[in-house]
Amino acid sequence: MYEVAICDDSALDRRLLREDIGRYKKYQEQIRFHEYGSGRELLSKMEQIRFSIIFLDIQMGGMDGEKTAEEIRKLDDSVVLVFYTGCAEPTPHSFEVQPYRFIKKNMSQNEKNRNIIDALDKMAAVIQMPLLEAKINGGRLFLKPDDIVYIEKYRKSVKVY
Repeated sequence: MYEVAICDDSALDRRLLREDIGRYKKYQEQIRFHEYGSGRELLSKMEQIRFSIIFLDIQMGGMDGEKTAEEIRKLDDSVVLVFYTGCAEPTPHSFEVQPYRFIKKNMSQNEKNRNIIDALDKMAAVIQMPLLEAKINGGRLFLKPDDIVYIEKYRKSVKVY
């Protein structure tokens, strides 16, 4: 099952994106949607749910999308992140969190669909990679095998390098 998060302070925009994603039949039966109206709400759920892909609005009240993306990357650096915004332009700071795509809400429907399909295909490819989940300081950390140099048993715990 793919866990798809949509974080946007506009309920209408969340619904429209959900409908756009739902049109892509390849993953239709395997997607579970999670909708959030703020970055803080999304971040609080990341303790319980490992998302496959996150569609994130940049311009939101409270914590904006760029700050939310920074916090997302601290919790999970392998989740596919897609900025989905109405009028914000990418900044150099936007790319520091390594978004996979930057989709504008006012793009043509064909261009928007192409970007959504590409993002969902990337999500499926990333999910195929095995991950090691580690619990650290009360939080969770996900490691790709390529990120691990070696693992050492240390007293009653394990050190990962």
